[in-house]
Amino acid sequence: MEWRKKYGDVFGFYFGDHLSVHIFDPEMIKEIFIKQFSSFVNREDSTFTQGYPLGESLLQVDKHGPHGYGWKEIRSIASPTFTTGKMRMVC
Repeated sequence: MEWRKKYGDVFGFYFGDHLSVHIFDPEMIKEIFIKQFSSFVNREDSTFTQGYPLGESLLQVDKHGPHGYGWKEIRSIASPTFTTGKMRMVC
């Protein structure tokens, strides 16, 4: 959270040659995960996420998904977390 205070709602950094982008803006998160999801699927895996459902990043999930779970199943779990009210509480 210190980096968010210092750099704002959207920032990125390189970990070696891997770019890591962090987004805290609720509208941008909604745009990525709901409205334009098809533009962000199948991204490179992060070595920091292990196990279901993030054995692969949510942005890497295709219709077959990690461990047999597809986007539809994972979205049904994740969507309640990203309601406008809950995002306002976080941000």
